[in-house]
Amino acid sequence: MKLRMLVLVCTALLPVAGMVFAEQKGSITFKKYPINEEFRHVVASANPEEEDPILGKAGDYVVKKSDVDRMMAYYPPETRQRLQENPAEKETLVKRMLEVKIVADVAREEKFDQRPQIKKQLAYVVDDFLSKEYLAKKVMPEAVVSEADLKEYYTQNKQSLGVPEQVKARHILFKVDPAASQDEKNKAQARAQAVLKRVQAGEDFAKLAAAHSDDAGSKAKGGDLGYFSPGRMVPDFEDVAFYTNPGETSDIVETKYGYHIIKVEDHIEARESSFEEMKDIIKEKLQKQLVMFKLEKFIQQATENAGMQIYSDQILGKKDKKDGKSMMFLIAQHFERMGAMVKEKIPYNQEVFARNAKVVETLSRRLREAFMAPGTDRGDTKLNSTTFVEQAKFKEVSQNFKTQTTKLVSAAQSGDFIGIKTQFGEVGKSCNACHSQFRTQ
Repeated sequence: MKLRMLVLVCTALLPVAGMVFAEQKGSITFKKYPINEEFRHVVASANPEEEDPILGKAGDYVVKKSDVDRMMAYYPPETRQRLQENPAEKETLVKRMLEVKIVADVAREEKFDQRPQIKKQLAYVVDDFLSKEYLAKKVMPEAVVSEADLKEYYTQNKQSLGVPEQVKARHILFKVDPAASQDEKNKAQARAQAVLKRVQAGEDFAKLAAAHSDDAGSKAKGGDLGYFSPGRMVPDFEDVAFYTNPGETSDIVETKYGYHIIKVEDHIEARESSFEEMKDIIKEKLQKQLVMFKLEKFIQQATENAGMQIYSDQILGKKDKKDGKSMMFLIAQHFERMGAMVKEKIPYNQEVFARNAKVVETLSRRLREAFMAPGTDRGDTKLNSTTFVEQAKFKEVSQNFKTQTTKLVSAAQSGDFIGIKTQFGEVGKSCNACHSQFRTQ
């Protein structure tokens, strides 16, 4: 939990700003901070041209513009923008910051912060904040995408980065309910024919669409559908639109929505995008992915160096049992990470991919042991391999999974991307076979 969340929690406990409690021998009095006319004068007289003006105060404690900026940095971008655009909300933030400080001072005066449980919780809040700030300010800035990375990604994904074939069209829809009678269909078609004749006579298509179309989404725009690529429209509509020349109008087209008149205004052929066109888009995409890999690599290395251990049996309440379902869940998590890397070639993910593959290999070995162990807990039922046939099947699928993951680790360590993609598919098949055994037996 970030410190700003602590701020919000604390402020919910303070209905009146500017006062704190001071306990005196069995009675409670109120200690007032000088947030009166003098205080308001200090705030009102703050020169906006000053480099770091005071925005609020309580006693000797002041909140400056730099303090507010620092607090705002912990919020999501959309919240920061709202605070910047709305001075009233920023004023509320200053008020909350003062309220939190006032209540915290009360807590310290009463030595509330020295209570063992509070000290532990405060230590966690500090550690949580410190770790996130370190990752954001120290580790993430090291994720720099080079020009060579951008060009390699472009080369590997040139076909998928191309501009698809597109058509710009308008249409007039005469809607027909799928359950409509033949008589109703005939009436709609007659309306379409009458409007088509007016189009062919030279009347303005956009005006006719605005007057007669049943498509509420495009009617107000003169039937304009904008540019669309193959696969966006229903097949019957699309087939006509892409084979009609720009400037021409189609005959009546029937689809599941009713009857259409289509006017094509532009037709763009598919082409490859140049590197310069895609450079910024690729950089933004790779930057996000590289940050993820850098963070994962750093955290994994740090936890390994620290000798981190998770006692799953204690957490899950399972003792002396091999939990096959939990292992399948862990495998699925690592599979998801590797799948994102396999989906598109990224130059710098080999080490991270290999590490994930190695974890899956280890889990596959443990999973095989779980398959072969009588009484294995699958999370819903017990695996009691009482027959030779059952045990043989368990042995077959789990051994195959282990073999395929070992091959995947080898491919990852060698940097053979084609081999990685092929082997990843094989591991997926064997993993599904294992999962099926858990579900069906």
